[in-house]
Amino acid sequence: MNRIWPCIYLVLFVIFFLLGAGVLGKDYGNTNVDWILVSVVFVIALVFPSWMISSARLRTRSRLPRASFSRAPSISWRTDPLQCLRTGNLLLGGYVLGSLITLPHVNSQGVMCVWLLAAMLLGFLIGEFVALKKFRGSIT
Repeated sequence: MNRIWPCIYLVLFVIFFLLGAGVLGKDYGNTNVDWILVSVVFVIALVFPSWMISSARLRTRSRLPRASFSRAPSISWRTDPLQCLRTGNLLLGGYVLGSLITLPHVNSQGVMCVWLLAAMLLGFLIGEFVALKKFRGSIT
């Protein structure tokens, strides 16, 4: 079963890549994404992984399992926060990369939405790295 999970992760990445490529060509109506929102989302995404891991540490007495592509995707951040972060970063990364394909064909609202998604992804990636360094003693 360990050999099938990387294939499932790849399929999920491709699905979210295609979703990201198809969603940004549409009209956003009165969407108002500006640089303030992008920076606030970046800061929240930067802090969220550390909060998530510290919250999970308070709920359990055992050490948290390390994230791996040979395990099932997890959406339960209370019991397996690192696997949940890895799954979320993978899916968001596919979505952001897919949205970059449509970048030359979108209006200014679409460009700002791409910046918003990229800021969220970058915040989660840096936040995960910081959280791994900060809580390395409580990770197996």
